[in-house]
Amino acid sequence: RPTLSHTQCRRARAEVLCGDLLMAALPSVISPADLASLLSQLLQPGTDAIRQAEESLRKALTQPVFICDLFQQLLQSPSPQIRQLAAVIVRRRIGSLWTKLDA
Repeated sequence: RPTLSHTQCRRARAEVLCGDLLMAALPSVISPADLASLLSQLLQPGTDAIRQAEESLRKALTQPVFICDLFQQLLQSPSPQIRQLAAVIVRRRIGSLWTKLDA
């Protein structure tokens, strides 16, 4: 019987939470490449780049569907720093989005 690594299990759970059907049904707020670039700008030392990236992020966060774009980065980004930052943003936003769901 094959066993899954911890990372494979986490990835499978995330795919169930924000799966292929949901990703296909909802339009993307920002393209995956642009989001990866935006998140990497937030990790740079330059203050101006960070300010611009924060402003773009604030605008994107006003749309609830943006959480799926972040999940996509969590699942597919080759950069551990990008995945970690996406996870932190998801963790901070998920509570406010959870209360908006219908019972």
